[in-house]
Amino acid sequence: MYNLLIIEDNTKYLRNFINIISDEIPKVKINHVSFGEENSFKILDKQSIDLILLDLKSSNLNSSNVLKYIDEHGLYKYKNSIIAISAELNVPYVLKYGSYLFSYHFENFDYDSIIESLRLLVDEKDNSLLLSNIKNKIHNELEFLDYNYSYIGTTYLEEAILELYKIRLDFDSFLSQNIYPIVARKNKEDVDTVFNNISQATSVMLKDCDESKLSEYLHYDKFSKPDANDIILTILNKL
Repeated sequence: MYNLLIIEDNTKYLRNFINIISDEIPKVKINHVSFGEENSFKILDKQSIDLILLDLKSSNLNSSNVLKYIDEHGLYKYKNSIIAISAELNVPYVLKYGSYLFSYHFENFDYDSIIESLRLLVDEKDNSLLLSNIKNKIHNELEFLDYNYSYIGTTYLEEAILELYKIRLDFDSFLSQNIYPIVARKNKEDVDTVFNNISQATSVMLKDCDESKLSEYLHYDKFSKPDANDIILTILNKL
C-alpha cells in the first residue's frame, strides 16, 4: 500500500480524484489532502508519504513552492514520485525539478491519463521494491558463502546476478557477452577488469568458506570446484 498526498484546491477535481483512485487503484491509500502550501510542508515533514499528486494550476496556493521546498530540504525520496498537473508546459520548471516528476500533464485536464500515470507509478514502485528485496537476498547469499565485500569483485558479482535476474536469462554466454559489460559500464571499468575481479573474489571465497558449507550449497565434490558462473546460477535459482 502506497500513501498518496493530493495537493489540490479545487474541490470538484479533488472529489473526482478521491473517487476514481479509491475505485481503481487499490494499492494507493489517499493518506492526506492539502489546500495550502504551509499545510503541505507540514504533511511532508511529519507524515509517511510515498506519492504526490500536485496541481500546479491551483489558484489559492503557490504549488511551485512545494517542489522548491522538497528540493531545498533534501527530501530526495520523492524523486520520480510526483505527478504534476499544469495549465501549460513550464519548460524551466520541468528542467529544474524534473528529477522529482514521474509525469507532467498540461493543457486539457484528462483524468484517464493522470490515473494511468498513477497506475504506472505504482507498478514502478512495486518493481523497485522487488529489486531492492532481491538485491538484499543476493547480498545475504554471498555473505553466507563468505564472500568478502572488501574485494570489489564481490560487488561486481552481486550486480551481475541482479542484472541477470532483471532479464530472467541465465546463459553462460549471455553472462560474459551482455551482463559483464553492463556491470563494467556502471562502474566505469573494462569488461576484463570486472571478470578478473569477480574471479579473484570467488577464489578468495573458495579458500575462506567451509568446504562442507560449499558442498551442501553448490552440490559439488572436491574434484570439481565451482567457478563464478556456478555461483551465479545457484544464487539465481534460490531467488
